[in-house]
Amino acid sequence: MQNDLCKIRSDLDNMLTTIRHSQLLSKLTHEIMDKTGELHTNKILLGRTSLSLVYYGNLTSSNAKLVDLAKETDNLQCFATKIDNLSYIQPNLFLFQQNKWAKNTRNTRFAGYPDFVAEIFSESNKEPERQAKKQLYGSSPITEHWYLTQDSNIVERWLGKNRLEDLTLEKILVTQYGLKIDLTRLAL
Repeated sequence: MQNDLCKIRSDLDNMLTTIRHSQLLSKLTHEIMDKTGELHTNKILLGRTSLSLVYYGNLTSSNAKLVDLAKETDNLQCFATKIDNLSYIQPNLFLFQQNKWAKNTRNTRFAGYPDFVAEIFSESNKEPERQAKKQLYGSSPITEHWYLTQDSNIVERWLGKNRLEDLTLEKILVTQYGLKIDLTRLAL
């Protein structure tokens, strides 16, 4: 009986975590889509739809780096075919607004420095994984990357390797590029 109750409690906790993750991601996506007017058309790319950023190196070491297209090649057609040979990661959300990017022929993997990346962490994202993602996204000096935790109102923000002031879901969030995102309804 006690084991059954523990299992039910665990299942409910997992379901609530999934719901909170979905709410945060959905609201974040819709806020950005409303502000930019674009979704899946060279602008906002959702990791949950199997779209990925590509990188060189080993994610668990300090040598992982996002691909810098400006240094790689100006021939995007040639480079697009090489994307499959690189490692890839699926952030919850990433946005190319100003920066050059390329994609592979299946339109699932994107190379370049995104303007913005957002990750929503849960208990299942252990500290080594969290640090590896921060290091990877920080390898781009122009990428603003945010980290939301499902059980907190704090939004941890970085621009490249530089830590920015944390924000809270209790107020309207503003990116370094001036994009305003209202997640106040989701504050705990």
